[in-house]
Amino acid sequence: MVIRKMATVTVEQSDLDKLTEFTRNTQWLLENLDSLREKYHDRYVAIFDSGRRIIDATTMEELSSKIAQSGRTPESCAIEFVTRERYLLIL
Repeated sequence: MVIRKMATVTVEQSDLDKLTEFTRNTQWLLENLDSLREKYHDRYVAIFDSGRRIIDATTMEELSSKIAQSGRTPESCAIEFVTRERYLLIL
């Protein structure tokens, strides 16, 4: 018989809030990817506030700088490079 002890992990409310916000932003991004392709094709985007705030840039460095200038943190946003065309990843 093997007895395993489970570890207890404490998560701060602020971390849960960031994860919740990240999840909402990611969901919005996935649901609106086609419209993002029309406006932000071949650009990096950061989605905040469930799509109410979008920051875009041509490079990841520029996007990081714009995120910092906005007073936001990258932990709670969804970041994606929006391609002009749909792509299929075959594993």
